[in-house]
Amino acid sequence: LLTEEEVRAVDAMMHTFVAKLLLPFVEQRVRQMNATVNSTRRGLKNQFKALWRGKEREEGGARSDGSYAASSPESQLRLVGDLAFALRDYELAASSYRLLQGDYKSDRAWKRLGAVHEALGLATVMADGSRREAEMCFDAALGAYNRAGLQCQRHAARASPSSA
Repeated sequence: LLTEEEVRAVDAMMHTFVAKLLLPFVEQRVRQMNATVNSTRRGLKNQFKALWRGKEREEGGARSDGSYAASSPESQLRLVGDLAFALRDYELAASSYRLLQGDYKSDRAWKRLGAVHEALGLATVMADGSRREAEMCFDAALGAYNRAGLQCQRHAARASPSSA
């Protein structure tokens, strides 16, 4: 076992590692990913592509089982939102989640839509947003989970007390 002095030394080393290396790296990665995702979603060319493609998706879009490839813009944007939430940047997290709502809805990815509504509700609460907006997010999550069917009953049960 470690002595008390060794425990303090390990604690100090971990604190230094997290504060000086890990958090700055994750913050930089979030900024890079956010810039990448924003560049794929903006621009006149991408706006026209989105207009013309309709239901067909080029790089992204849900697979038949409702999942997305890890390299898809949707997955990258969800990762940006989740990392921002973990870093307590609730505004960035909420804006990422808001962008995802339309994509998931158009892809009929109801389980993912419910999860993003739920995450948006939590980000709203953590950012001291309006209670009404958070309640609407949780209600929307419940509706999306119900549309997903029997496979999402436990998710719906998780979201419903949140809105009470």
